[in-house]
Parts: sequence; C-alpha cells; structure tokens
Amino acid sequence: MTLLASIALGNEDGTGKAIAPINPVPINPVPDNPAPINPAPINPVPINPVPDNPVPNNPVPNNPNPSSPQAIKEAEAEYHRGVDEYNLRNFQAAVTHFNQSLAIQSRHLHSWYGRSAALAELGQYDESLESINRALAIEENFPAAWHGRGTVLNYLQKYEEALDTFDRALRIMPNYPEALNGRGNALSYLQKYEEALDSFDRALAIKPRLVAALNGRANVLYCLQRYEEAIDTFNQVLAIQPNFSPAWEARRNAIAKLENDEG
Repeated sequence: MTLLASIALGNEDGTGKAIAPINPVPINPVPDNPAPINPAPINPVPINPVPDNPVPNNPVPNNPNPSSPQAIKEAEAEYHRGVDEYNLRNFQAAVTHFNQSLAIQSRHLHSWYGRSAALAELGQYDESLESINRALAIEENFPAAWHGRGTVLNYLQKYEEALDTFDRALRIMPNYPEALNGRGNALSYLQKYEEALDSFDRALAIKPRLVAALNGRANVLYCLQRYEEAIDTFNQVLAIQPNFSPAWEARRNAIAKLENDEG
C-alpha cells in the first residue's frame, strides 16, 4: 500500500498514473525490544541492494531539441515506463527509464521526482536527495516533492532539516496527511513525543485509516508510557493491516509493560 496513492506524479488532483512517494511503508514502529526513545524504521536496510555499477548521478541530455513534439513524446514515454517499473518494485529499471527521460528533457519535473523515489528504495539516499532537490529547483510549489525530501532526510537522520521540509509541504497544502505523518516521524526521532502525537492526530483527523500515522501514534504513546492507549491504537493498525508483524510485536511489548506496571 502506498502512502500517497491519491497523488499522481504530474497530476496532483488524483488523476493519471500514480507513483508511490519516497517511503511506501511506515517508517516508525516500535522496535522488537523497545526503549522509550528513538523509534526505529521498519525497513532501514534497502529492499534491493545497491548495484555494483549504479546509474550516473546526473543524466546528460542527448537530444538537440528537447522542446520538439517528438522529444516531449519520447520523454513522457520513458517517464511512464519508469512509473510502471516502480509500481512493479523494479526500482533499478525504473531509475534507468527516468534517466532516459531526463537525457531527452533535463527539466522533466516528474522524472526527477520519480528518480528520487526509486533511488530511495534502492537505499541511495544522497542521490535521492540530489534528485528531489533538482525537482524542487524546477518547481518549488510541489508538496509531494517536499514530502519526499523530508522522508529522505529522515532516512539520513537529518531530523531537524526533515521537520523544516515537511513544514514547507504543509505551507503549500495544509491538510496533507502524509506530510503530517512525516512530520510526526521527525519529531519522534527528536524525542519530541507530545508534538509528534499532535502531528499524528492531525493526520488521522484528515485520513483516519492512514496506517503509517496510526502506527506512529501507537509508537509515540508507547514511548510516553501510555500503554493502554498504545495497545488500543495498535489494535486499530491491525484491524486495517492484519499481517503487519511489527505492530503485533509492539502490541505484545506494550501488553507486557502494562502487566508489569500493574503487577
């Protein structure tokens, strides 16, 4: 399940072909042996290893007339091939197609965005950040790109900068639940748990079944030692996503803590 399936690359009104943002799974469950600090990502290790010979950092345009109708058509075709590969979780192939699109049109906004998303999935976070910065240099009023940038900064453990970046997304789109969730993640990593809880609650007021925000909320409640509320919120996560094993483990830990406190 993507966190931003309702926002399509190149078409933020929800039409067109959608691509997941930088982070398609929640990043903030309670660890297997939780402590009341520093919630850990679900998947801090890339799903796919970085290739031995990664693609070039900066695709070089090879089309002498990138504004010609043929060039525009070819760039769009490569971009959509990249989206298709991304949605199939073939992230290296997606990067290749986004590179080919950018080699034709170096200012193809959504190819930079898609390239960033795919590179993040490959664990190439510095290159991902570079690509999302290129997208924002072309169009700064692109809230999905600010959200993606914030998520990459969370992976890079640059939490203060991530927080500022999520706030940029929210200045453009105040009722953006995924950005509020990302903001909650950054605040959680900074151990600002009450503020994090507020961000998760704001996200859930807009999108009550946003599993990432429910999971983040449960994790923060655990860190605040509010174990009964944490258990209730983990139950909500599992009602939506029953096979989400980190939530089962975190719920068991919260139950054990509650029983220990009561004993």
